Amino acid sequence: MRMSSLRLAILGDGKVGKSAVTVRFLTKRFIGEYCSSIDLLYRSTIRQDDTITDVEVLDTCTKNSNGSLDESRISWADAFVIVYSICNRRSFYTARALIDSINKSRASAYVPVLLLGNMTDLEHRREVGVEEGHEVALEYGCQYYEVSAAESALSVSIAFQAFLREARIVQQQRTTLFKRRRSSLGSVSKKLGAMFGKSSSSKDSSGDADKKKQTTDSAEKKS
Repeated sequence: MRMSSLRLAILGDGKVGKSAVTVRFLTKRFIGEYCSSIDLLYRSTIRQDDTITDVEVLDTCTKNSNGSLDESRISWADAFVIVYSICNRRSFYTARALIDSINKSRASAYVPVLLLGNMTDLEHRREVGVEEGHEVALEYGCQYYEVSAAESALSVSIAFQAFLREARIVQQQRTTLFKRRRSSLGSVSKKLGAMFGKSSSSKDSSGDADKKKQTTDSAEKKS
């Protein structure tokens, strides 16, 4: 059994069900009313495939940030879950802006992102179409699901399990690449050291030969 660890940041506009989605995923319970003025950090151990993953989930508070992206959050997380309400078009625009900011801030490497449309139990109040979510997902190369935290733990679980699998694979690839780079740098360093060592030895040998020649010349002149 392999071990891994992941940090997930849950982002999105206010009143879209970020906390409800988070708690549904971690405990399978639904709590309708949340009131928090601070970010909440949850920890859980998840067994998936042949891997045990220690997951830290940061449920962010948007009371003072209006859904904007904080640099400390983006540098902390390995992957991001962006939540919007299918009943609120403004929250969808905020979600898209957050994904765009993440891509720009972490442009040097691929960062796993899950776009999550919540509140499918309120279909009669839908303002954002499924095809619109798919378009954003295709544009930014992220995963996309619609769920109902209020109605079903299964839909939330399916979305998070698929996303965790991707995030873990990306992390493993990064680790492998880092090890290869270190190994490659070490190999180059050894080769350079050997080259300079040979060059230094050649110079020393040449210098010794010159000294011997000078001594011989000097002895011949005296005689």
